[in-house]
Amino acid sequence: MRRLAPFVLPALLALALGACQKDAPTPPPLPVPPGADSALGAVDTSKALRDGETMDFTAPTLAGDSLALSSLRGKVVLVNFWATWCAPCRQETPALVALREQLKDQGFEVVGVSLDLDGQTSVPPFVEEYRVTYPMLLGDQTLADRFGGTLGLPTSFLLDREGRLVHRFTGVVPVPMLRPMLAEMLAEG
Repeated sequence: MRRLAPFVLPALLALALGACQKDAPTPPPLPVPPGADSALGAVDTSKALRDGETMDFTAPTLAGDSLALSSLRGKVVLVNFWATWCAPCRQETPALVALREQLKDQGFEVVGVSLDLDGQTSVPPFVEEYRVTYPMLLGDQTLADRFGGTLGLPTSFLLDREGRLVHRFTGVVPVPMLRPMLAEMLAEG
């Protein structure tokens, strides 16, 4: 046991910092964390979006209209499920904003999907504070389940120009790893 001790704490710390994870992958849904606005339900992986599968959905925007994912066909899209109460989500937002600004003219788009229960109230101040320039949608667990659920937040899905799943990221998107993938995908268009 003493030999494992130096490895256990760093591993637990990495898990805690990597994503807002659920304590258990089975029902019932977790209670809302203190100060949080949303709770994640159980993940039904039988419906998980598989590599190469196409996804489409329509969800409400902060402005009160809606956005269909299919309207972004022809662009490489990163669909980012997040919540205002999630510390790793807050950590990754500036990097996603910067990445989107750098690559938008090459055909890259980020779509944020808030899973906050009171998103209409809690998301606008977040968008202003973090100067989010990409589309921000108000989602729910049903929408997340259409992608196969989220094992933690943030969870992001990289889609090619045809809307097909290329990669799934659970936890903060590793931008250094993502950049070469995006360069290749954007060069194909």
